[in-house]
Amino acid sequence: MFRYLIPFLLTLTLSSSTCLAETKSSSIGVILPLSGPLASVGEAVKNSMLIAQEKYDPNKRVTFQFEDDSYLPKNTVSAYRKLTNSNNLQGLFVFGSPTSLSVAPMAEKSRLPMVSIAMTSTLTEGKEFVVRYNVTSDAVDREVKREVTKRGYESIAIVTSENDAMLDIRKRFFAESLVKVVFDETFVPEHRDFRATATKILEIRPSAIYILLMPPASANFAKQVRSLGYQGDLFGTPPLGTREELEASQGALLDAWYVSADDRGAKEFYRTYYERHGEHPISEAVYGYDVAKLLIEGTQTPDLNGFLHRGEGFSGLLGEYGVDETNSFQIPTTVHRITKAGYLTE
Repeated sequence: MFRYLIPFLLTLTLSSSTCLAETKSSSIGVILPLSGPLASVGEAVKNSMLIAQEKYDPNKRVTFQFEDDSYLPKNTVSAYRKLTNSNNLQGLFVFGSPTSLSVAPMAEKSRLPMVSIAMTSTLTEGKEFVVRYNVTSDAVDREVKREVTKRGYESIAIVTSENDAMLDIRKRFFAESLVKVVFDETFVPEHRDFRATATKILEIRPSAIYILLMPPASANFAKQVRSLGYQGDLFGTPPLGTREELEASQGALLDAWYVSADDRGAKEFYRTYYERHGEHPISEAVYGYDVAKLLIEGTQTPDLNGFLHRGEGFSGLLGEYGVDETNSFQIPTTVHRITKAGYLTE
């Protein structure tokens, strides 16, 4: 009798082990600006992650633990500590350059794989466990210069928030500027009254103004410079393309253009998002979708960090891409234009 019972018990044990392996869950901490000036961006990223999870992880093998930092680095640190103290995290996802910079050293020290939506290159320098997921400053700069040349601007003014990503892009533009910069000024992120600056720019009359301001400063600046009669072009980078900024600008940002990810392959996703939430999200929503898919796939491998550092082979809404030698995902860029109908890809 025992010679029949032992194989049965062995089979039962192996079967149970297989089931446990198949149902093993993973916890990922997600820190987003779900309140404050970038709340619409944070909500769009969160909503998109959940849409991706419905498709690629219907059994919820991955648990996304969401925390709000209001895009304030001190809050990011608090959220990080809360997540790491109360959860057995397999990975971390953080939105923003200054916020990511505040916790990246801690994630690196803890050997916790971290994905960050950030443009600044300093984030991943010397890191083994932090990858950057965003259009890079270098890629944005190349696309901006192509469009500036295409539009034939003779001179531009630049206004910049003292933000790591914005200052990095400004520095790159100056490194090999193809057009005369006739005005350049930086501001603390809290600055809101740009009337004196707008008056100076109006006197100079540049062909266009390069807005490297973080929300809500960009909307304030656009309103003030337009109210004084400036009729030249306004252009910028991803922060310019938020729904709240367009609404807050009261039409001043209409026809402005900005460089962000090439999201032309995401039309089906946008339709799904609209059906769920009644609005078209900004292009950064695609980041949330692709990062969720990336983390879901990665947690099902023996080595999440190794999976995140693959040089190629990830397939997402933004195409086929991987991580380069700077630990940055090589996301394609394109020009978007702000219209009454929404954000159109040029």
